[in-house]
Amino acid sequence: MINNTDNYKVLTYEEENKVIGFLNYSLIEDELWISEVQIDDNYKNKQILKKLLKKFVYLEETNKYSTVTIHINNDNEVSKKVFSHIGFRQINNCIYKIDLEEIKKWLNK
Repeated sequence: MINNTDNYKVLTYEEENKVIGFLNYSLIEDELWISEVQIDDNYKNKQILKKLLKKFVYLEETNKYSTVTIHINNDNEVSKKVFSHIGFRQINNCIYKIDLEEIKKWLNK
């Protein structure tokens, strides 16, 4: 079950009434965070993340913020590589940050 709360939102990407991927985001102390991203293994490398990020960055509520932050576990090399490729920069041990406008530029490449 996928639920939204006031400070925790879920975006989904669906095909044929099946959830293929989702992106959870939250507002923590007046900062915009991506909390989790999951994509069905059968749909990896099919630009689902790009589609989810496009939904995310053009939401009215996300455009109130200038940066996006994400926590990536140190042992999650795939996520570190993917989000670094997008332009997220490591700011400490497992926290990465990017300007919202930088995501938009990446989406328009």
